[in-house]
Amino acid sequence: MSDAVAWYAAYGSNIDEARFREYLAGCSEPTEPLGDRAFVLDLPLYFAGTGSATSRWGPGGVAFARPAPRDATPATLGRAWLLPAARLAEIGAQENRLPLTRAALDPAGGDQQPFPDRAYDSWVRCGELEGVPVFTLTSSVPRMPVNPPGPRYVAVVARGLRTRHGMTREGVASYLADRTNLPVATLVEWQAQGEG
Repeated sequence: MSDAVAWYAAYGSNIDEARFREYLAGCSEPTEPLGDRAFVLDLPLYFAGTGSATSRWGPGGVAFARPAPRDATPATLGRAWLLPAARLAEIGAQENRLPLTRAALDPAGGDQQPFPDRAYDSWVRCGELEGVPVFTLTSSVPRMPVNPPGPRYVAVVARGLRTRHGMTREGVASYLADRTNLPVATLVEWQAQGEG
């Protein structure tokens, strides 16, 4: 796996470069993305979990992609990061609050479940870009409760969407409204007040 590369299709907070670089900094070797681009996943986006006032994102859900059924027309906006597969595996471990020694990803394989009993237990293969496999990290089972995200999380996701997809705050709010069950006006306000 040392020479292998893979695309990581982010759809939540890791769309945002500043947030994603925190994971890169936690890898066993310094690494820079070998590329990045806008990407649209064919997996439906939803938000789940409860968070707490003291957690990183505060109360509210975080993003997950349903591995099935796949959308006939891809509609989940994301960002694809090209990385050495070993570093991508380590990001999966970090996302699950596991030691880097638990990192696992077979870049030549299909869907994989290397993190049992963790929120983001599965790598789901999402096709290829330029002949290189694309994987996203999500839950193999529906997470509960389905719950809208809070202001801090929305601000970071929104910043990534605006930067990589060239969206306005209103465009981001319209995109997220159906997926979060939050009013467009609230999502615009949160972007204006927060980091996004």
